[in-house]
Amino acid sequence: MTDLASAWLPARMTEVERRLGETVLGWGAELGADAGETLTAGGKRMRPLLVLLCAGPGAGQEAIRAATAIELVHMATLVHDDVLDDAPLRRGLPTVVANSGRQRAVAAGDLLFSRAFAIRSLADTASAVPPTNSEREPTLPKPVARSVSPCTISILSMGMPSDSDTIWV
Repeated sequence: MTDLASAWLPARMTEVERRLGETVLGWGAELGADAGETLTAGGKRMRPLLVLLCAGPGAGQEAIRAATAIELVHMATLVHDDVLDDAPLRRGLPTVVANSGRQRAVAAGDLLFSRAFAIRSLADTASAVPPTNSEREPTLPKPVARSVSPCTISILSMGMPSDSDTIWV
């Protein structure tokens, strides 16, 4: 399988990495730097690799968006985990919470989560994720935009069975 994948997988992983880099731009100097620290800390990128392998060589941009989103969720959970543990290091480097404090680390993790959900919520539409910039507020399609608080996300448009219409993150 890896021999067959070597013909198409490296280019797709490069595209995922490019999109991850673009995701952290345009959200202010401090927040962008904090999210960027998490990105540049590296990692194996096993989750996007598995998404792309499962999607196969014929998969299009949807697979790249899914792979990007899953890595953003993973990165967000690492940042939030470091906040909960007050961890000084991850992968031998200072964590966002160690460098920037609890409040900024939570905000950086929340940014990574929100960008992942934005990428996935727009995946079924004809348009790609809009470019990020500090002049424009990110918007979500109506079914996803309906929320009870900033910490809830509507799952009505995601086709997930639930007794309620929100999940807490």
